[in-house]
Amino acid sequence: MIQLHPGAAEAYRRLAENLHQAMEGEDGEEVRSELRNLIDRVDFIPVAGLGKFQLEAHGSLAGLLAL
Repeated sequence: MIQLHPGAAEAYRRLAENLHQAMEGEDGEEVRSELRNLIDRVDFIPVAGLGKFQLEAHGSLAGLLAL
């Protein structure tokens, strides 16, 4: 069984919020470039419904968390 720390959801929410703000900021292109370097591949997985799909990004989570 896998368990997440009770604060994990909040930590990831803050991470996503901080990344969004950084990408919109003055150094946005640099941040986007660094994020691209952390992604090895993105899989598009079809789901029910015309034109609907799920994305799975694969790469370095450790690098992302260090940003």
